[in-house]
Amino acid sequence: MKTSFSILFAVLGFAAPLVAQVQFQKGDSIAILGNVLPDRSQHFGWLETMITQANADKDLTFRNLAFSGDEVQTWHRVDNFGTRDEWLAKVKADVIFAFYGNNESFKGYEGLDEFKKNLDTFLKETQAKNFSGKAPPRIVLFSPIALEKLANPSLPPVDEKNTNLQNYTAAMSEVAAANGVTFVDLFAPTVQTASDEPLSLNGLYLNEKGDKVVAEAAFKTLTGEEAPQVNEKLRQAIVEKNWEWHQRYRTVDGYNVYGGRSGLAYAAGVGGFKQNERTPEKPYISNFQVMQQEMTQRDVKTANRDLRVWAIAKGGDLVVKDDNLPPVEKVPTNMPDPKEGKEFNKVPMTGMTFTEEGLIAIPDATEKMKDIQVHSGMKIQLFADEKMFPELVNPVAMQWDTKGRLWVSAWLNYPERTPTSPKGDSLLIFEDTDNDGKADKMTTFADDLNCPTGFQIYKDGVIVMQSPSLVYIADTDGDGKGDKRERILMGLCAADSHHETCYLSYDNGGAIYPSDGVFHRTQVETVNGVVRNTNGAIYRYDINRNELERFTTNATVNPHGKIWDRWGNSYFTDATGNVNTFAEASSCYLPREGGGSAKMNPFWDRPARPSPGNGIISSRHFPEEFQNNFLNCNVIGFQGIWRVKLSQDGSGMKGETVEDLVKADPAVYPTFRPACVSVGLDGALYFCDWSNAIIGHMQHHLRDPNRDHGHGRIYKMTYEGRPLLKPKKIDGESIPNLLELLKEWEDVTRQLAKVELAKHDAKEVAAAAKKWAAALDKSDPEYEHHRLEALWTHQWVDVVDAELLKEVLSSPDARARAAATRVLSYWKDQVPGALDLLRASVNDADPRVRMHGVRALSFYQPTADAEKALEIAYDVLKHPTDYYIDHVFGECRKGLQSVLKTKLLPKDPAALAEYITKTSDADLKGLPDIEPVLIEKLTRPKVAADVRANALTELVKLTGNDRTLEIVKLLQRLDAAGGRLNSTAEEIGKMLVLEIQGHLMRHREGILELATKGTQPPVIRAAYAALMITDSGPDEIWKSTTGKARVYLLEAIALIPSTKASLRAKCQPLLTALLQDGQADAATLKAVLAALPLMSPNQASANFAIAADHLIAGKERNAAAKALMKFPKTNWDAAKAKPVTDSVLAYAKSVPAGDRSKQEYVEIITAAKEMAALQGDAAASILKDLSAVSVDVFIVHTVHEQLRYDTTKLTVKAGKSFEVIFENDDVMPHNFVIVPPGKHMDIGNAAMTMTPDKVDKQGRAYLPAKFEKEIIAATKLLEPGQKEQLKVRAPNQPGDYEFVCTFPGHALIMWGTLTVTK
Repeated sequence: MKTSFSILFAVLGFAAPLVAQVQFQKGDSIAILGNVLPDRSQHFGWLETMITQANADKDLTFRNLAFSGDEVQTWHRVDNFGTRDEWLAKVKADVIFAFYGNNESFKGYEGLDEFKKNLDTFLKETQAKNFSGKAPPRIVLFSPIALEKLANPSLPPVDEKNTNLQNYTAAMSEVAAANGVTFVDLFAPTVQTASDEPLSLNGLYLNEKGDKVVAEAAFKTLTGEEAPQVNEKLRQAIVEKNWEWHQRYRTVDGYNVYGGRSGLAYAAGVGGFKQNERTPEKPYISNFQVMQQEMTQRDVKTANRDLRVWAIAKGGDLVVKDDNLPPVEKVPTNMPDPKEGKEFNKVPMTGMTFTEEGLIAIPDATEKMKDIQVHSGMKIQLFADEKMFPELVNPVAMQWDTKGRLWVSAWLNYPERTPTSPKGDSLLIFEDTDNDGKADKMTTFADDLNCPTGFQIYKDGVIVMQSPSLVYIADTDGDGKGDKRERILMGLCAADSHHETCYLSYDNGGAIYPSDGVFHRTQVETVNGVVRNTNGAIYRYDINRNELERFTTNATVNPHGKIWDRWGNSYFTDATGNVNTFAEASSCYLPREGGGSAKMNPFWDRPARPSPGNGIISSRHFPEEFQNNFLNCNVIGFQGIWRVKLSQDGSGMKGETVEDLVKADPAVYPTFRPACVSVGLDGALYFCDWSNAIIGHMQHHLRDPNRDHGHGRIYKMTYEGRPLLKPKKIDGESIPNLLELLKEWEDVTRQLAKVELAKHDAKEVAAAAKKWAAALDKSDPEYEHHRLEALWTHQWVDVVDAELLKEVLSSPDARARAAATRVLSYWKDQVPGALDLLRASVNDADPRVRMHGVRALSFYQPTADAEKALEIAYDVLKHPTDYYIDHVFGECRKGLQSVLKTKLLPKDPAALAEYITKTSDADLKGLPDIEPVLIEKLTRPKVAADVRANALTELVKLTGNDRTLEIVKLLQRLDAAGGRLNSTAEEIGKMLVLEIQGHLMRHREGILELATKGTQPPVIRAAYAALMITDSGPDEIWKSTTGKARVYLLEAIALIPSTKASLRAKCQPLLTALLQDGQADAATLKAVLAALPLMSPNQASANFAIAADHLIAGKERNAAAKALMKFPKTNWDAAKAKPVTDSVLAYAKSVPAGDRSKQEYVEIITAAKEMAALQGDAAASILKDLSAVSVDVFIVHTVHEQLRYDTTKLTVKAGKSFEVIFENDDVMPHNFVIVPPGKHMDIGNAAMTMTPDKVDKQGRAYLPAKFEKEIIAATKLLEPGQKEQLKVRAPNQPGDYEFVCTFPGHALIMWGTLTVTK
């Protein structure tokens, strides 16, 4: 089949001879910048080979600096990667090949001027540099190629895109000419006629043939000559050299090589590390030092291969020996060395044994089986380990194929390959051919990989993460080994190998989900534009449509687990905090760049962290109560797999921890680390054991020798007394047989049936699936699920069937309707009347269907139907909502509204009222001034005063009522709120007392009703204050009040504006009478004391004396102290000072130390300290006495993602009480524990072997019982965002005490000093 992509250059005018435009000089270094075109070309090597071959005597050096997704003005790289100019200087660029224009073209005609400006700036600034030290660089500017029009209906149309590309090519030509720069037009020779074979994978990513075609066109323009017949040996040598350079320039773990964690430094046996120490003093050695030495080795290896390239170009050859590599410093472990007879920071590593070399020994798997605790009724057996199969090392991911074989990713070179590693990481295939429960056959599918952290079965091979690409490795000859590789996505980041794509899972409709963690800088070039992301994200990749989108950025510090259940509900697990989310609710539309998902609550309160993987039990081998249970692996503290019962929670799901599936006591088997779990085709559960002493990114050097490279285990778990399933035959089966497998209960079988179906012709599969669905037995209890599988099969092969979709959307089973609505979100552009269908979903009786309807509407954000979509989304507010619906609606509305020119509100009154109550304060401020909005602005707590005042003004205009009446009506509304809006009532009450007296008089009856019949104190107080203003004094209303009402009246005095001071003064006789009577109860006395400072200045001295006397006498001490502090200092009587301080000191000694941080106490002490200052020479001594009964308060925060407190030193006085307010701002749990001098590691190490269920009497985890008497104080283990106040009395003995986080592994570095002074 022909595809539109020209290779007939003659018809485009290329028959005429061209004049050479670039003359290369001997020793030239050519640096290549740009987008996916040159990034991809380095792996084919055609243009470089042609140029090298034509300049064989010039020893040219090529270094590719291109990144998928680059634009002329962007440089999206990991922290401290180096600027574009720094890299051009590093490679000493004499010539620069710059490929731009493709990604910029997606901004269309409107972006042309900006592009030309940016390109002109780049050329001028670059021409002014001298990177080689010889002369300014000669620049060659390459245009983008035309997108190829392929005969693939799943791919988007390219005509409009090619029009943009043509415009941008013309702009580049213009700018190049203006700057005297050589320009190579690659668009013209690739835009017309046809090829018998595709020249690209997707219209953009060139295949090997396409790269050759483009190289030939570029070569002819550059040299004026026809492209030569390429020396294949030379090309392969160039490809090998480029691969070495690629490993250096695009190194894995860049954040540890040159980013933030490169500055972590370690020392042998010390534990912990220093931060921001790239070049520390010995004995410390940093990540930066070692990894830069490795980078130097890669530079030398690349240069060695340059020599071979030059030799072959000249007709010879040479053997690359790499015997000239500079050394790399050997890294010692910061774990203990028992040969030196020392313990690890005074505490032995419980449960650890050691090799003769002083490294931690990984125990024998068979011998340690007895120490693995399994779920009641279940048994466990060793399926495979490193003794059976030495290649099984560090298993990090697992999948099942259509032949019933278990595939495992073995990460031999964890955390990444060194420049000299002789063997790469592997994809291994295990089989149990004799059905004895143990693997007896292993096939290596691929063994020259680097960090294959995630992979998935696809057609006749696998898609595997090979940073920075997703690579499809196919077995084309059926020998069980991968023999063809194709990069299908380029630009995924691996700044931290722990954080790159893990568990590359399918959803029910066939999309797969790559991911990023924190520190990453991904930019993937696609036929629809660049997907660019900073830090963590989970992506959805539609393989058929070759479309990548950001699915969610919520809970993506280090996303590891991604799993779907039988009804299409997704559950994502972030490893760092083991945060587990119901992901469907966090996956509203995200643009290709910018913005992110709002944080969402987890669906399950996990007991501990971190988690490397998750799973779902779907197997008839297990009892009914196991079905659809969520499984969560954990590797610190609790080292095992939790079993979690799932149940519907409104529109979402919730989890409940039940009996643990499997675990080992860290004190007995500390290297047991379940990393991933899966149900096999026989119905048994299988899980991989990472079998490593080290878990964690930061705690140990990247090259710590205790990062094990020799062990790995796979276990099989079964339920006793229940037969295993007979695996279904899938591989090679016919379409009808495969469709029947969609009726199977087991998720793995149905998924693999769809994987196998995808090998067949898509139209045939879709037609057969529809026919199969029509013939299903409607009386079958599973009918609705079977029909849903038919719909998912259509999605898997990308054949849209609107009729079948509508049938499932009308299913009586809400779960099917919800799943179908999700399908519609991805088919909306091909389904007529999609918005009408979504309106039905949004108004469905089931909350989950409504949630999915709103989510689907969010995807209209970049379309012309955004306004209509938002109108429909508002319908969800006509129905009851819950947490998940509110979350999704908020995200959907925010996105859709962002592209509209005016604010759009619900038209339905009930929906409008509900919407307004759910609107954020920021959004509320921008809503139009209609009555419901104005009422909300006036009654919502914490609204800014100017916003509230403006709202009142607009409300008065709108209603035609006077201000006073509207304020009274507002107070009536607030009083009816039952206390929920009392803070607002206080603000509105302040408005009332500022009203004109005459207006207040007009509405006296209504105000009196608020005072006498109101129920909320702020409303009553405001009404009494207004009545005193109305009546020009308190006498009349005073007569009608007693008891509590009189207290409110007294408290209302404070609301009388200062401009009416004379009115306040009229209350003095009433206060005096109450005090002289001596019968005032406590509440009345407090109110009187509070009112005294508000009286006339003439009465201030006398009233001060009254307050002081009450403080001296201890009558309502706190109220008296607060009153005293409000009097002007000029009215203070020094004669009262000593009696006050004597009284307070006597009182303070009676207050328990634990109560001295209470606000009331602090206020009394503060008043006494002020009085002490009036006592002349005695003041210092008295202040010292008062300080002795005061409490110090410290606030300590955790630092995000750095495993440390924000302060490492606190100072207190011996025996003195103090308070610590501990706030956890990190993404993982922490506590704050105060311990004796030198004990932080003793206690921290003892906690290493504790599980989170082992709590003390106060419910605090990770506090070892044997140190109970030594622990001075401790908070609970706080989750992210939580805080706790810790009240402590300092030890009597001075010294350097310590505070520490005792969560397993944290004590090494997360501690500080509490200095206790005399």
